Amino acid sequence: MKKIKALLVGAVLVLGFISAETQAQQGRITGKVTDKFTGKALVGANVIIKGTALGAAIGMEGNYKIENIRPGTYTIVASMMGYRKATKSIKVNANEITRTNFRLEEIAIEMKGVKVTAPGKVQTLRKAPMTITVIDASEIRGRAVSLNEVLTKATGVKIRREGGLGSADRIAIHGIEGKRIKVFLDGAPLDLPSGNLGINDIPIQLIERVEIYKGVVPARLGGDCIGGAVNIVLRELNSDYVDIAYTPGSYNTHRTLWLFRKVLDGPGIEFGTGGMFNYSDNDYLMESPFQPGLIIKRDHDTYLSYGAGIGLMLKKAWFDEIEIELETIGNRKEMQGVQKNIRFAETKSASYQLVLEMKKQGFFLDNLDFDYLICTPFFIGNFIDTSHYRYNWDGTKYPSPNGQGEVDWDPHDSKDKQYDIPQQLNLNYCINNIHSLNLNTVARYSSRHPDDSLAGAHAGYNVSEYPSEMYKITTGLAHEMSLLDGITVNSLSAKLFHINSKIAGTACMQRDLHGKPVTVKNSRTRFGISEAFRHRVFVPLIIKASCEHAVRLPDSRELFGDGVAITPAPKLKPEVSENANIGMIFDQKGVLGMPRLEVEINGFFRYMQDMIKLESGGHMFLAYVNLGEVRTMGVDGEIRADITRNIYAYTNATYQDLRDVRDYVAGTTTPNPTKDLRVPNVPYFYCNFGVELHKEDLFGQGRFGKVFWESSYVEEFFYAWEMSDYQKRRIPSSFLQTVGLVYSFMDDGLILSAEVHNLGDVKALDIYNRPRPGRTVSVNLRYSWFRGKIEGSKHRVF
Repeated sequence: MKKIKALLVGAVLVLGFISAETQAQQGRITGKVTDKFTGKALVGANVIIKGTALGAAIGMEGNYKIENIRPGTYTIVASMMGYRKATKSIKVNANEITRTNFRLEEIAIEMKGVKVTAPGKVQTLRKAPMTITVIDASEIRGRAVSLNEVLTKATGVKIRREGGLGSADRIAIHGIEGKRIKVFLDGAPLDLPSGNLGINDIPIQLIERVEIYKGVVPARLGGDCIGGAVNIVLRELNSDYVDIAYTPGSYNTHRTLWLFRKVLDGPGIEFGTGGMFNYSDNDYLMESPFQPGLIIKRDHDTYLSYGAGIGLMLKKAWFDEIEIELETIGNRKEMQGVQKNIRFAETKSASYQLVLEMKKQGFFLDNLDFDYLICTPFFIGNFIDTSHYRYNWDGTKYPSPNGQGEVDWDPHDSKDKQYDIPQQLNLNYCINNIHSLNLNTVARYSSRHPDDSLAGAHAGYNVSEYPSEMYKITTGLAHEMSLLDGITVNSLSAKLFHINSKIAGTACMQRDLHGKPVTVKNSRTRFGISEAFRHRVFVPLIIKASCEHAVRLPDSRELFGDGVAITPAPKLKPEVSENANIGMIFDQKGVLGMPRLEVEINGFFRYMQDMIKLESGGHMFLAYVNLGEVRTMGVDGEIRADITRNIYAYTNATYQDLRDVRDYVAGTTTPNPTKDLRVPNVPYFYCNFGVELHKEDLFGQGRFGKVFWESSYVEEFFYAWEMSDYQKRRIPSSFLQTVGLVYSFMDDGLILSAEVHNLGDVKALDIYNRPRPGRTVSVNLRYSWFRGKIEGSKHRVF
């Protein structure tokens, strides 16, 4: 018996020794799980080791600990209801503690047609300190519509258009438009040379959401802008995926999109490719704004654009994500005459670029996030105007006055090249649940090499000049503070702007004694600052206020010109503006028997100086100059309501008053005759209204259908300065309506939609009375297939 006891004791000691030795050879993982944007601990979140039974729940401080892990490489998953899962590859060593933190991003979840938001990224953004409008993808996905049509329905936003697909479009926010509004794609500036790619070319099927900032722009976006910004966020995909869409429409319009993706979970490699193709004849009838009663068919307005990309993402390297993409984008556009009949002139452009992006959470420090992007775009632009004849509107022709060319006094066959190297670095450090810092730097080098030997031979000198180059950088540092569990949020940021350019003289002046253009150097440095504040008065009511001293640096086109009619402007100064916004949001569920009601009101003020405008530069050329001071005041508001579970409605309105406040004509002591007059060619009042009826499980399980009606009204506005009763030329008011339907035959499967724009076929005029299309019809057929959940990483595609 004693021997048996001795054997049992010995066995226990041996097993204990083995167990202790085994545990001593095992490792552990510790860390913290917080909200990506607020830095708060996500109590109740879970962290598991994929493929094992090991895991841990998050405690009150956001910490977790997983013990007794054998050495090896594991996939760690952090998750919580209402947040996007985060995955990391971790190597565990024996007798060591491996620490890894997770910062989860809020998402909106759809359950049987009901959007459950916790509170959701879209709602979080809408309630940020900045004045912002957010368009969720669920509002537009599947529609037969372009992005411009979506944006122009937003509060305080107007898309100024000169024609149909491919025509010059300008985003206007509170009356400030053009290059003063910065456009971002996934947070990276979309600074392409004019005419190469417009936001209208981006298929809405790729979009997750659109963020419209109407004042202070977050430091994480960087860049320089004084009127606001638009950030287009693409869909995030993390599965095998196929998406094909085709949208035919009036005037022989065709838009196509294809997107393919393959995910290899084992090695952590994702491969994607996609493309788009757009075409339209744009051959609608219009009445000439210069010859009343003259009806013109736009028969020289064909537009074609294309884009293709291939991408590779590595997710198990030292960086969380390393993405490499090769992209190409191009277009061809005929030049439609409005003032005169142009028959043959056209433009072409193409770009090719390599993109590298690297991301890392816990970049050497636990709470430091790193994001770096660099591109190497190469642009080629062609302007072709070689006709020996010009044409009247009745089709008769006559010899070109200068022998050749329809557009200006010289023929053109340019082959301009531009090399750019844009870079963006974003560092975000979460100090604790209250404080966070963000450092963002955006730098860009541009070198333009114009070439138009035909124009030079005709003019008798080298009109193309010599290469010009520009370097500009914007660096911003922001501090965000969240108090009282997020009841009060404050964001303070400062920016440094610098531009350095070296530009050859214009075609007709600034030459030395040997006829060689004089190179003009220009260096400018400016500082900017912004403050944004948000406070939740009680659960459904939020108040906001923001102010800033904003700066916008001249871009490459303004400095370099276009090599045709616009000459270089080497002495341009940055634009500056003093901006202020104040507003409130009321968002409550279960109001007056409605599932949800949201009301937003904002007031705004702008005082802009050194405004850059395109003016006559003499010798039949144009040039950008610093000219003007403009004061803007106004108010906008929106009401959005889920009237019932199946009926949604919205309405918004904007009033904006832009006045010329210069005391004297630029560069003189002559009193300004337009002082305090309303700025022409800018709408001062417009509004939108829409209603939607939708139903889940319509005609079958998992199917979805909706019908909608939208309308927009623009009050008549001034064509030019109205300094007397004899100058009352107006751009007339317009009331446009759109009706449409969307039907999904299966979950994220086959979707069919159709829309009719300008239902009443009314006459619609915009920029300087440029006629827009009448009634148009478009249809969208889309098929998408995916394996697993669509969430996680993304490919830019374009």
